[in-house]
Amino acid sequence: METITNKELKTQANEIFQQVQSLGNYAAIIRSMDNSIFELASSYDVIDDNHPEAEKFKQHIGDLISLSAILLSRYENDIENLSDIADGLSTCLAKGLE
Repeated sequence: METITNKELKTQANEIFQQVQSLGNYAAIIRSMDNSIFELASSYDVIDDNHPEAEKFKQHIGDLISLSAILLSRYENDIENLSDIADGLSTCLAKGLE
């Protein structure tokens, strides 16, 4: 029977805490970007297509939407990784408590 030491437990718990902190910051960035995209996109329909900067502005909105999608995808992967770490810690705890 394999047991987990307090040091190993603290190390894994610290890793989870750091991941949660990082994901919280990441979520705040994504939320902020989504708010900015929403504000920009709400004016999308009123853009005068004859304005010299219209195409650049529309491209900028499209780029932000793409970047937000990439960030969201990475965020979802990080959530899965955190879940795996937490599962590992739970397994170690269960072994240590046997």
